[in-house]
Amino acid sequence: TGSDGLTHKTINKKKIFKAVNYFNSIKFTVNNNLLDYLLSEEGSYILEEIKAADLIQRELTLLVAKYYKNIQFYLNTHIDWRGRVYTQSFFLGYQSGDLSSALINFSEGAPISDEGKLYLYIYGANSHNENNISKASYYDRVKWVINNYDKIINLDKNLILSADLPFIFTAFCLNLRKIHNDPKAIIKTPMFL
Repeated sequence: TGSDGLTHKTINKKKIFKAVNYFNSIKFTVNNNLLDYLLSEEGSYILEEIKAADLIQRELTLLVAKYYKNIQFYLNTHIDWRGRVYTQSFFLGYQSGDLSSALINFSEGAPISDEGKLYLYIYGANSHNENNISKASYYDRVKWVINNYDKIINLDKNLILSADLPFIFTAFCLNLRKIHNDPKAIIKTPMFL
């Protein structure tokens, strides 16, 4: 893509349109496991302890999540002149902040494979990021999850509150607990590596 002002040219428009249309065709749902946990007596401590920079934004995000709790939805996207893809959602979106991203699930999921579990572990270690583990090898990140496995599946408060991305990390913990209890559990969480 390009900008006329910078004498760039836009080429392969069909590929650009195809990419945007593909992103716009993905169905999402609210991560009800996380939403229910955050609104429960057991999990409400996270909202109380993790202070929002913008409390109104947080409350609106939670309100939108409650409203869409049982509804499939799409996230509109667009591409800028540099070819970067952006969502156009202010409250729920995979390019938003910690809470907004954690509340997003794919509408459809699947049981997790061994390879998928490996990437889930890496994603979990990245979202916690203890001692900058997200910069370590994949092996070290998987090992970190294995070493903290009991704390993760038991939703250890101190571990969750010390995460760089506590809401995403909590969603990861809930997924791992779900897999621990049922190895064939359906997982819908988008994982970004």
